[in-house]
Amino acid sequence: MTAAGRGLGSTAALHLVGAVAVPACLVAAVIELRRAASGNGLSWAYVVEWPVIAGYGVYLWVRLTRERRAVGAAGGVSAAGPPHSREPRQASEEDEPDAELLAWRAYLAELHAQDPPGGPGLTR
Repeated sequence: MTAAGRGLGSTAALHLVGAVAVPACLVAAVIELRRAASGNGLSWAYVVEWPVIAGYGVYLWVRLTRERRAVGAAGGVSAAGPPHSREPRQASEEDEPDAELLAWRAYLAELHAQDPPGGPGLTR
């Protein structure tokens, strides 16, 4: 099973959440509008907030749907690269640290020797 078709990550679940959450936000906005009209001043903030949340939900819904279609069209490989594997990657000669990395590690070792973790003067 692909990563895109697993559990709540499936497209059907995405549509279900979007189809429930967006109308729920709009219903909440109407409820708050009625409360604000009856004299609850704080509800005016929620009258604005709930449609903004619904709009953001629509934005995410569209974006994630398009992303899933793009991943499906690319054969399961997203623009960020291949999906992560649970298998450990074998080290190769290309994985040898470069000179800058070795110099950084030597610098950190020197710092730890001068001031060990746990603070100065603490011995174990």
